[in-house]
Amino acid sequence: STAGPFSVNGESSSLVELVKCALSVLCQLLQAKGEEVTPLEQSLAARTIAQPTTDAPVANLFGERTHLVAVVASYIHHRQDTELPVLATQLLKQLCLSGTALVHACLG
Repeated sequence: STAGPFSVNGESSSLVELVKCALSVLCQLLQAKGEEVTPLEQSLAARTIAQPTTDAPVANLFGERTHLVAVVASYIHHRQDTELPVLATQLLKQLCLSGTALVHACLG
């Protein structure tokens, strides 16, 4: 049988690797930017992600929306891979240093 998308091994490790790669690329892009607010930062400031709800009907599986910064912050508590919390923290730091009120607006 094949592993499910939330299994401990197999596909979930590929998903973790993909998330780590994405966080690393975003962090490097933010480090290389100049003084002006970039389109990347504007996009990150406006981006929300659909989150599945347990009581939502099948036709509307993704009912709630969560801000991207809150999703990145949730990776700080990831336990299966020690690099993921470090990368999430580094990206949040870069977002704080970018000068936008992005992180403060999302996390309070």
